[in-house]
Parts: sequence; structure tokens; C-alpha cells
Amino acid sequence: MSSKLTDQLYKELKKLAQGGEARINEFIQNQLNNENVVKLAADQSAVTGEVLRQLQRYQEIVTTALRIPTKDDVANVAKLVLQLEEKIDLLEDYLSQLQNAPAATQAVSNREQSSVSQRLNKSKASVASLSQKQSEKSSSSPDTTTNPRENILAFLREQVDVGVNRQPLNDQQEAENNQTQEAPIEVLKRRLKNIG
Repeated sequence: MSSKLTDQLYKELKKLAQGGEARINEFIQNQLNNENVVKLAADQSAVTGEVLRQLQRYQEIVTTALRIPTKDDVANVAKLVLQLEEKIDLLEDYLSQLQNAPAATQAVSNREQSSVSQRLNKSKASVASLSQKQSEKSSSSPDTTTNPRENILAFLREQVDVGVNRQPLNDQQEAENNQTQEAPIEVLKRRLKNIG
């Protein structure tokens, strides 16, 4: 019997709440249509807004004096943390690229060495054909004095032979050679000047 009474009480309470809600909504609607109430609310909202701004200023002053972080301070710190995370990720990427760089450099170095050896072989073939033509010319001409042209060809032949027979250097040896030796083009210019 008590459960029937409780159910009936809830039903009556529900009807009363729905009726009260409808009356309150009707009252609010009527008041919003009244110009005097709207003007009063507008004036009060301006005053309330100014009071809220003043309270925020006082809150900032007090929190600064007490060294308590504000909501804006926490938001700024969060932004800084995100920026730092991005920078750390970039640094990690750079470090991984640097760690992988020796293998990539070695692959590029091997390709460059093969292309240089191909060019040297072509140069050697060119020098050989030039020297053959020169020897044919010199055998046909009665002049037996050495020609500066022959000296240059001999020098070039020697340089090509040295370049082709040279053992490939590792990175450390190459760096040492670059620091201690002059540029190959300078050596070539100096030797050509001495010959000619």
C-alpha cells in the first residue's frame, strides 16, 4: 500500500512541477516583453560587467603579491611546455639524422669514388690516345729534341696513373689530407709552371 501511495505522490508532484514550470516560463516571457525590465537588465549588466573586471584586477594583484599562479599563468606555462616538446622532438630528429649520416655519407662517398674512377679511366684513355698520336708524330718528324708538349703529356699520364692506382682513403685520412695538403688544382698549376 505504501508503494501505491508513493507512486501517486510522485505523479502529483510531477504534475505540480510541470504546471509551475509553465507558469514561470510565461512570467519570464511577459517580463522580457516589458521595455522597462529590459532597460533595467541592460543597465545592471553594464554595472555587473564593470564589477567583474574590477574583481579580476584585484584578483591579479592579490595573486601576484601572494605569488599564486593565475589561470592565465597556467595557460602560458602550458603553451611553453608544448613549444618545448616540439623543439625537443626536432632536436631528436636532428640527432637521429646525424647518427644515420655516416652510413649515408659512406654510400655517397662510394658512389662518388666510382664516378671519379670512371672519369679517371676515361682521362687515362684520352691521355693514352694523345700520347700515341704524339709518339706517331714524333717518330715521323726528324726533330729529336724534347717538346714542352711531350713534357705536359708525360706529366698528365703520370698524374692519371697516380690517381687511378691510389687506394681509397677513409674519412679520417681524407680529412687529414685536406688539412695538410694543398688543393690538387694548385699542385697541377705549380707543376705545369715548373715544366713549361
